[in-house]
Amino acid sequence: MNAPRPIRTILVPEAQALGQIGVIRSLGAAGYRIVAASERTDALGFHSRHAHQHLVSPPADAPDLYKAWLDAVLVRESVDLIIPSERFVVALKAYLDEYRHLLAMGPDLDALRAAFSKSLLFGRFAAAECPEALSRNLPPYRLWRAGEPLPSGAELAALGRRLWLKTDGMLGASPADDGDVVEMSPETAASALPELGRRYEQVLIQGEAPGVGTGVFLIRWQGRIVAEFMYRGLHETPHTGGNSTLRETWWHDGQYRDALARLDYLGWDGVYMFEYRWDAETDRYALIEVNSRFWMSLHLALYAGVDFPHLLVDALQDRYPDRPQRPLRQACCRYTVPGEISHLSSKLKDHRLPLSERLGAVLEFLVLGLSPAIHSDLAWPGDRALSRLAWRHYLARLFRLR
Repeated sequence: MNAPRPIRTILVPEAQALGQIGVIRSLGAAGYRIVAASERTDALGFHSRHAHQHLVSPPADAPDLYKAWLDAVLVRESVDLIIPSERFVVALKAYLDEYRHLLAMGPDLDALRAAFSKSLLFGRFAAAECPEALSRNLPPYRLWRAGEPLPSGAELAALGRRLWLKTDGMLGASPADDGDVVEMSPETAASALPELGRRYEQVLIQGEAPGVGTGVFLIRWQGRIVAEFMYRGLHETPHTGGNSTLRETWWHDGQYRDALARLDYLGWDGVYMFEYRWDAETDRYALIEVNSRFWMSLHLALYAGVDFPHLLVDALQDRYPDRPQRPLRQACCRYTVPGEISHLSSKLKDHRLPLSERLGAVLEFLVLGLSPAIHSDLAWPGDRALSRLAWRHYLARLFRLR
């Protein structure tokens, strides 16, 4: 086996995304030369003290232009590794074979495509050879392929009164069709599917899984687990369910074993987040999706002492810890602006909630902001300028809208 190539310069696309900002901070602090890229000129990651170079890219929905730009950057900046984002992989889906040696993922091209497709992933769990145990702990769902007969209203209603139609760019007809997750009623879903079928090869239709958002984070490389971490969401935006804006370290043996079994079955290498909904009253949980790139809540793991980006790049260079790394400490982390502001706003606008609960949410927002026990995603020690800049951007947009 050839010795791994030393890694010095790392390209981090989508430097505006919270997870990629965590990657920039982790690997920049570890001594790697970080080239941050984004199609947005105001990307927060450009302003991190750990970004050595920042580049504005062409839009990812212009793949030929994006590829030409990338090819020039790889040569000019002597890039040794790319930490891919979902939008990056989707933009280059026709060219992935050219770049997979630079991606922090395993070498299986089909697995790479499936890892960035919600529909293809659930298709693997529905495959005949999938162990029966992995058909459990899933929400009610239906895979609908374009060209097939439309599911009837009764079939959709059987999935629940709230449905999520999930599409992804790996199966999009054009570069602009980069995927979405839309909540609908069964009646609305029935009328939306024909248009989605014109734009996407397949649609994942999921029913509701009650409870709060939880996650299992894993690094697997060459068949060995390098790092493992779990979290529980405390706030989401909107408050009825969505991205987690306040979360804490947490552990649940059942979810951990379920995620590990799924990763073993898939046989994938790389970094993965298995996202669940967990009902505390019944202790039932359901896997709703898998993210095969660095996630929005990465900073929580960093605060807890599990440095996922650094551990992954070490593994790529055949440097492994003696045992899988787990949290060194408990932590709670908050994505204040715009995340927690959006959570608060969704509560204030929800007149189904009693007035006392809506006013209590305002008080809670202020108390959390003053608590020394609550960490901040953006106000990272030694790199706090990003938090101030996020507030400035938010207030500027707010006053422009008025």
